[in-house]
Amino acid sequence: MIEVQNSDSIDYETTQHMRLIIAAVSQGVYAYTTVWVNLVDINDNAPRFTQDKYVTKVYEEQQKYTFVTQVSYMEVIFALIWLFHLNV
Repeated sequence: MIEVQNSDSIDYETTQHMRLIIAAVSQGVYAYTTVWVNLVDINDNAPRFTQDKYVTKVYEEQQKYTFVTQVSYMEVIFALIWLFHLNV
């Protein structure tokens, strides 16, 4: 069994694959093998809005499906910054 002692040092955005060299010894005889680990992203980077506050007005007589405002947020995915726009 391979156990991770400190998961803080594992980050998908910087490293997607890891190579582990495993050594075993029995009565002075050594054996080695390589294990490749493919990391899975858990999206540990929370999205950030591009503004602290969004203010808009909606009027009482406004028709259905009328554009009101646009809200934007950024998210870091795989060392790239993605910018999303949500129309409300």
